[in-house]
Amino acid sequence: MTTRVHLALLLATVLLAGCVGGGTTTPTATETVDDDPPGANELRADTLAAMGNVSAYTADQNATIVQHLEDGDLTTTVDVAYALNRTSRSLVSHRTQARSGQQVAIDRYVLDQTLYQRSEQFQAEYGSEWIERDVTESFARHWALYDQLRLHEFFLDNASLSGVETTTLDGDAIYVLDAEVDRAELNRGLRDALDLPPGVEANTTLRATFWIDSETYRPVRIQRSAAGTQTIDGQSVDVDREIATRLSYGNVSVSLPESAEDASIVGGGE
Repeated sequence: MTTRVHLALLLATVLLAGCVGGGTTTPTATETVDDDPPGANELRADTLAAMGNVSAYTADQNATIVQHLEDGDLTTTVDVAYALNRTSRSLVSHRTQARSGQQVAIDRYVLDQTLYQRSEQFQAEYGSEWIERDVTESFARHWALYDQLRLHEFFLDNASLSGVETTTLDGDAIYVLDAEVDRAELNRGLRDALDLPPGVEANTTLRATFWIDSETYRPVRIQRSAAGTQTIDGQSVDVDREIATRLSYGNVSVSLPESAEDASIVGGGE
């Protein structure tokens, strides 16, 4: 099912960076501290190196998506909590989406290149709240979407940077770095990572603020704003996204609940 519509949805998922998983993220108040921060490019290099060495992490993410329709704005909120192990290529996520007074929750697990999902909505279509899908053939593409930290690495590596500020977050000394992602580089990287054909692009401006631990150089909070257009029912619609992510690092072990044993197997790895 690799169609232009499907690939466009992949792009939207990447920009949301909430595909893998609800939970809530309440930013902690910060205060400025005296420090002599590194230069922006030096900080970027140290941060990219630290992010690349991460073997496992957890995240809580909140997103607000506003579609500016002709008859008024439509707002969707997405809360995601997930944990990912890069070594075993496994993850668990819990995602809750709310729109127009309706809420949908989906649990996702990835183990042994198999995607397991649970939602009450699956019961009517599949006869079980759990479904199982073998994603072996397209696993590289799937993992490129699941590993959100790798996407943050890409964004930071292809961004124009502002000066570095210092602050504290939860009592720790933090560097703050603003970044604006180059659209051409964003589309090139997405095409390479997801094997997208020419003409499928993210028509989006992406800005991000990284809160970076001054000792480990790992990001502990990332705030992103994305503005662009999306085709809905044949109409071009302006869409704004605000996405807040809190990150922590440590061992992650993923195992399936016993209830997943009754999962209905669905075909297709795309």
